[in-house]
Amino acid sequence: MDFGSITLTGPTPLNQHKTCVAGQPCVVKPIFGLHLQDNDLLHILDTCGIYVNGSAYPHLSLTADSGKHLPRWPSNNGQQSLSLGATASGSSVSWGSVAVTAMGGRYRLCWCAAGYSCSVVPEFRVDFGRFDLVGPMPLQQERTCTSGMSCVFTNITGYHLSEGDKIMVLDTCGRPGLAVPYLPRFVGDATGHPGQPRGISNGATDGGTTFAWGGEYFIAQTAKGGLYRLCWAANGFPQELPEHFGVDLGYIYVLGPNSIAYGRTCISGQLCAWQDLTGFGLEYGDRIMILHHCARFRGPHLGYNHSEDIVPRLPEKGKSLPARSNGTHNGSVYDWGGAELAAYMTAAGGQYRMCWSNRVFADLDESYFRSDLGALHLAGPAPLYQEQTCVGGQVCEWSGLQGYLLSDGDTIMILDTCGMDTAIVPKWSNPDAPRTRAISQPDISGGTRFSWGQVE
Repeated sequence: MDFGSITLTGPTPLNQHKTCVAGQPCVVKPIFGLHLQDNDLLHILDTCGIYVNGSAYPHLSLTADSGKHLPRWPSNNGQQSLSLGATASGSSVSWGSVAVTAMGGRYRLCWCAAGYSCSVVPEFRVDFGRFDLVGPMPLQQERTCTSGMSCVFTNITGYHLSEGDKIMVLDTCGRPGLAVPYLPRFVGDATGHPGQPRGISNGATDGGTTFAWGGEYFIAQTAKGGLYRLCWAANGFPQELPEHFGVDLGYIYVLGPNSIAYGRTCISGQLCAWQDLTGFGLEYGDRIMILHHCARFRGPHLGYNHSEDIVPRLPEKGKSLPARSNGTHNGSVYDWGGAELAAYMTAAGGQYRMCWSNRVFADLDESYFRSDLGALHLAGPAPLYQEQTCVGGQVCEWSGLQGYLLSDGDTIMILDTCGMDTAIVPKWSNPDAPRTRAISQPDISGGTRFSWGQVE
């Protein structure tokens, strides 16, 4: 016997399809249904009515709650992926202004009516369709680049990725209100700022799977070695500032020294070595080259090769021997050779740049030494074409020697050819010098005044 009708309140049809984009706030509308109302709730789940399997999200550090709900979603009363109350008579649902940074993929739209408990996942039994989140997946992808080289990688995976997506390399992926600094020297690109060291990639190619940095010429990045985050932003949305790159898809290893502010001092006329360079992925065979300026990109026709940056009168044009281990860390000991190689630093005193190259490219020319570690301070006279005059039969003394980091106690020896015993000048007197050689008295005027007579 038909004795009446029943009205079933809820979404209809049950095959609705909605889409949001990772890194952006999410609004689901319009939701169609019968007698929908404000404060209905929506849960995004793998399967309606069933807690999320936390083991399916290996990038997640599980907590009591996040192990039951989709990670990296805005939360409502502590429940991730639970919406705020519906508006517009139940036809519009959002998670507020907070961006969704969850893993891209296909999920389910799960509904619960206002006026009911709707406090736990099993109460969201009504599956009314498919929810697509555009974005990278999984969120533990790894890539490696080398400081001083162009950074390009392929096969980033995700759901509905597209050309023009971008990645920014940061210590921490950004979000509005979080002050995230740019990563120094990780060359990037942004509208109006091509090739600036912002860490922003070129627009993705190959359907959103291939990323490169440095504009159309793939300018090398020279960031310090370390472990950084790969932060993604979709094409069609802002891609200018760290706060626009909130989706952390994994990390990037940058191989290289872990400081760009090293400072070392050597003495002109002496051997030069140090053994405490540290970094990320350093290896036997890496090298350092001492240059006026580390190799840098000057344009498509000039490239990186600039022979004018080579410092004259350094062993092997300033290129160190292959790096060695200090017994604990590979690639930490650098020198230019010993006395058997006559590897003395005889360049003009001054401040130069220590430029690093990975072993793969270290045997090539100076154009591959692009990562600037800091300053080499070479103590000694400068320039190397100074002239002085003395008069035969008189005590020889003069002042005004120019140089860098000169000091009391410096001495000068007069020779026909510097560094050769056979070049000793006869009859040059200094009664206090060993074997009466032509060695000056130790200076007592900051390394600028020299005498071959008695110092009063």
